[in-house]
Order: sequence, then structure tokens, then C-alpha cells
Amino acid sequence: MKLQILQKKMARYRQILKYYGLKLTCVYFLAQKSDKMFYDFRRKILLDFVLKLRKEAQIDDSSNEKEEETTEFPKIIWTMWQQGEAQMPGTVQTSIKTIKNFAKRNDCEFYLLTDENLADFINIPRDITEKYKKKELSAAHYSDIIRFSLLCQYGGIWMDATLFVSPYATLEMFEGDFFSLNHPPIRSEQIERTVGDFKWAGFFLAGKKGKPYFKHIRDLYLYYVRKYPVFIHYLMMDYFILSEYKCNPYFESLVDRLPILAPAERVWFLRDHAHDLFDEKEWEEILSNWICNAFEPNVSKLISIHPDEKPFRIKIKKGDTKPYYYKDRRRNELKKCIYKSGEYKKSCKL
Repeated sequence: MKLQILQKKMARYRQILKYYGLKLTCVYFLAQKSDKMFYDFRRKILLDFVLKLRKEAQIDDSSNEKEEETTEFPKIIWTMWQQGEAQMPGTVQTSIKTIKNFAKRNDCEFYLLTDENLADFINIPRDITEKYKKKELSAAHYSDIIRFSLLCQYGGIWMDATLFVSPYATLEMFEGDFFSLNHPPIRSEQIERTVGDFKWAGFFLAGKKGKPYFKHIRDLYLYYVRKYPVFIHYLMMDYFILSEYKCNPYFESLVDRLPILAPAERVWFLRDHAHDLFDEKEWEEILSNWICNAFEPNVSKLISIHPDEKPFRIKIKKGDTKPYYYKDRRRNELKKCIYKSGEYKKSCKL
């Protein structure tokens, strides 16, 4: 068994060396030894590689590029499970139910894509589909290409099938030219770093159709897959998004203006606590009070959410401790904020 593992590793190194050269092979080797120690070094080298690839692929990042004029945000939810809903594990079926509920509450169209129905919605280049069928391209990387193709052609929201959507989430949170989960951690030293420094999440992307940045990322992904038979990093999607962030000032401004809806610890809560015993009271507290963690002093006693009412009601009491501050975790500072007390109602179909 150990010999087989070693042979597999050696074959992998030979492939990396063949297609990427000695420099990137050394970076790959060091990252395997200690990703934490060499993280910044690897990120810089791989970003330089992707930026050169972007130039080679002639990705047009000009602000003069024509785009489709759209005013309304498409009320469409996209997700995918290649084998179909009947083949989903129980945890994925539960996640899909929360996505469907979100779509129903917000009067959105919901589409679950599979290998069988994908062609009904979008045309992926034949050579890319053949790579996927021959298992030369993984299902995860194939779905990366699909999500950016869909957002470019139709717009809407892409949610990974394994995403649990809070019953308090509303469509208004995600509308606009671009949205993703900006989720800087509360304690950065205790959580695994991300390529995009928590500024986005590839499993949750949204925007209007016809936007150049979706096209750029898709086209760069296609160019990469066609040129390199093996991936040098599993999360190349994040590097392609990062290249757009570095090269497109408008996209950079959209990303930098994204609100912080929850810290990384909340976003990854289910993954990190999947093996814990279920506590209903704790779970309800997590769902209803996640927004309170974004303010100082604590405002948990001032905000109450009543999701069972139609329309559901959010009540904000007048605070005794002023001023209140919004926590900007990326800059590690507090920003003075103003909010109005009172009641807010949102109509929704349940």
C-alpha cells in the first residue's frame, strides 16, 4: 500500500514537472511539505503564473468591453449534482431542501442541473465535456466552468448543492452586479487561509447576466484546462477570480464593497461541527443571532426576528449604549454606524 502511494506521488510530480517546469514544481513540493509555512510564497508564484496565462489567453479586461444592459436582477437559483437528486447523500438532500425553500420564499426559479439536463440550459464546449466524460477533468472543476457560464449567460445565484441556506436569508441580500460571501474571520490565526483572503466564496456567487468579469473568468478557465492536463492547485478557480480582481478595477470595487454578512467561523460552522451532537437551542441561536456578531457593543438583546409571521417581522429596540460600531474585521477597526429602531416587515411566500 505504501509503495502504491509513493508511486502515485512520483507520477504526480513527473506530470507537474512536465507541464509546469522546475520552478512551479518546487513550489508545489514546498506546499506539500508545509502549506502554512509557504502559503504567501506559493500564492505569489501562482498568481504571477495566472496573470501571465491571462495575458497569453488575451483575456479582454478593458472597461470599454460591451456588456448587456440589465437593470433587474434575475430571480434564478442554480445548483448542480451531476448524478441527479435521487443519488444525493442524505446531508446533500437536506441542503438542497434549504435552497429550494429559499427559492420558494423569494419567488425565484430553481434549477438543479445534472449530467442529463445540462445541455437544456447551456452549451459547454465539446472538448471540455469530453475531458469530463473521460475523467480527465474532475466533476468539481467541470462545475466551476458551468457556474461562470451560467452566470454570464443568465445571471442569478449559484449555490453549491452542499450549502445550507439560513431561513432568515432574503434575495435582497444578494442582488446587484456581483455578490459573493465576504467572510473575514474573527480569529484569523485559528482558521485555514483562503486564496482570496475571504473576500469571496466560489460556492456562492451571484450577479446580473452578461457581465464581462464572469466571461473573463470562464474563458481563462477554459484556456487553462485546454493547455494543462493536470491542475497544479485544486482551487484554481480562486486564482482566476483573483486575477480578475487584480486586472479589472470595476470588479475590484464591487468585491471591496461587499457587505460582511457573517464571519468565516459562521460560514464554515456546519463543516467544523458536523460530528458534534445536535443542540436545538444552540442551533436556533446561531441562525437568529449571526448578524449581532458584526456590532459592538453587543446588540443581541436589541434585535429579534420572527420568521413564522406572515410577513415575517424584524424588531429593533432602542439601545441604551451609544454609539454603536460596525466591526470591519479586514481592517481590524470599528466604524461608527447609525440604525433606526422600530419594526420592519418583509412579505414572502412560504
